[in-house]
Amino acid sequence: MPQRTKKRIPLVGRVVVALLVALVLYPVLAFADVAARGPYVTWFNERCLRVAEEAALLGAEPRDVESALGRPSSIWTYDSPTDLAGTPRPDAERFVTYNYAPHAWIPGGAFQVHFRNGRVVGFEMFDD
Repeated sequence: MPQRTKKRIPLVGRVVVALLVALVLYPVLAFADVAARGPYVTWFNERCLRVAEEAALLGAEPRDVESALGRPSSIWTYDSPTDLAGTPRPDAERFVTYNYAPHAWIPGGAFQVHFRNGRVVGFEMFDD
């Protein structure tokens, strides 16, 4: 009786399967990391806070923040107070928030730098 041999999947096939599994697993693991404040999100936020404190960014301008932390994932700008139509009143202050997201395509777990009238007034970790 002839001996039956196992058919092995070629290396290229195994690499393709591994890449497909990684492409499916990565988004799931990234969402779980953000939702649970997992190890990467925690490390990222703590690192951003440490860099901000070491660079003494309180009171700094946006260019100083960008040179220390890099380009933000997103920026929010708003004026307070406004009238009922949403137009800033003459005494309005300009508020800007720089968001630094650990996973740029997931809107959560971000480190934030808050500005008032062009100066850093505070930091916030794990913003959702």
